[in-house]
Amino acid sequence: MKTLLLVPLAIGALVMAGCDNPKDVGKANFLKVINEHLKSKKLCVDPLKWVMVAGNAGNGYPVSVTMKVAELDLFVHAGLLTSTPAMVVPVLSTEAKPVAVKGTIFNLTEKGKQSDEGPPNHRFCYGVPEATKVLEYTEPGPDLLGRRMTQVTFEVGVKDFADWANDPVVNQRFKTVKPGTQGMAALFLTSEGWHTQQENIYFK
Repeated sequence: MKTLLLVPLAIGALVMAGCDNPKDVGKANFLKVINEHLKSKKLCVDPLKWVMVAGNAGNGYPVSVTMKVAELDLFVHAGLLTSTPAMVVPVLSTEAKPVAVKGTIFNLTEKGKQSDEGPPNHRFCYGVPEATKVLEYTEPGPDLLGRRMTQVTFEVGVKDFADWANDPVVNQRFKTVKPGTQGMAALFLTSEGWHTQQENIYFK
């Protein structure tokens, strides 16, 4: 009787072990691999990189500009920035004694402070992506380097999604990733199992 009891237990153990094999082809494995890389990726936009003539571009807010910067105006509309007309000295002036001209000072609102990533770029971040469901994957086969690979399409969720990223004007300009959209990831089989990198993951 003892022998009969041990046989099904042994088979059950083998089945369980097979389910955890990181080299297996399957949606559960692929979902785990993708999320392992997405958990440290923040979704952010960087309006400051469009500032051409600014008092402290790239160093945060307040930022003073002497020209219209539509990307900053979008975030005034979205409630993350305020804009105040002011006399501003052009930073890139070639004059020995630059003269102040009409300009604008942009500063963070309380809502903007909540999304400001901080130095060095002071991007506005709106959540952390995750793969909620694998929709489909290609039959694994060799790539140009001979590695076995598969292309995975998945549904995207966004943890702590900021409502301003849903603003249609902001979304159109910056292509923000919204929950329910799709993503794609290239996965490669290694000796340790399936693997990917953040640069191999993108959102449609």
